[in-house]
Amino acid sequence: MRELNKKASPVDYAQAILQIAAEPWLGDLKLFAQRVHQQEVLRLLNDPLVEPEKKQEAVRELAPGLPTKVLNFLFILAANGQIGLLDDVIAEYEHRISTKTVVKTATIKSAIPLSVEERENVCQFLIQRFGNDLDFQYVVDPAILGGLVIRVGDQVIDGSIATKLALLKERLS
Repeated sequence: MRELNKKASPVDYAQAILQIAAEPWLGDLKLFAQRVHQQEVLRLLNDPLVEPEKKQEAVRELAPGLPTKVLNFLFILAANGQIGLLDDVIAEYEHRISTKTVVKTATIKSAIPLSVEERENVCQFLIQRFGNDLDFQYVVDPAILGGLVIRVGDQVIDGSIATKLALLKERLS
């Protein structure tokens, strides 16, 4: 996290929410994984010949008090005979919540639609400047007359003709 004297960005707050929301799931999944390994019911839950209702019953017995959403997820794993993947799912989940998985939106506004080559050039520039965790959104707005207006998070790069003309008008006044 950032130093105390620096202000957090929207991305920092979104990451904090993601981690807070993810932690209960992670704890519940780990608890269930421990119980499955201790009680050695993996064979039952992975057996394709065992009826889904019987698997659900076994999951309920191992997971009293777990939230319905977590139970439903475990039911799906068991019904698909994939409860053995739970440790790998937990490891991947931990990895995803420990890294910055919040994607920033880069909104690229142009007066006319950009060609594929122009889009690729803009994407490369923005990735170099802001990193790989970008989701690109293209908007056509004839009001900018030409050039680009790019917004990534709270940063704006305004190279539009409309803005340049407004600045020129202001200087001449």
